[in-house]
Amino acid sequence: MLRVDFASLAHPLADAPVDSASGSSASAADKNFVLSAGNILQVLLCLSNLTREHAGDPGKVRVYANLADEKLQALGKLICPMLWNPT
Repeated sequence: MLRVDFASLAHPLADAPVDSASGSSASAADKNFVLSAGNILQVLLCLSNLTREHAGDPGKVRVYANLADEKLQALGKLICPMLWNPT
């Protein structure tokens, strides 16, 4: 079974101070984006591990696949504005 060290997945920017000289609202928005994307990626990693662990149970695998689809859609909604309106 694959073990995941979730502490190693913590994003280093999560605890970084917001630089007020460069515009705190933009930095806060960037921090929120990174945290949101990181949370979604962590869930996807967990679902991937669960899928492998329960590969012999088609019902559980379907549930995990549906949850992964939902998280991928959420990640797409989070990223699409940045792709269509780059700054």
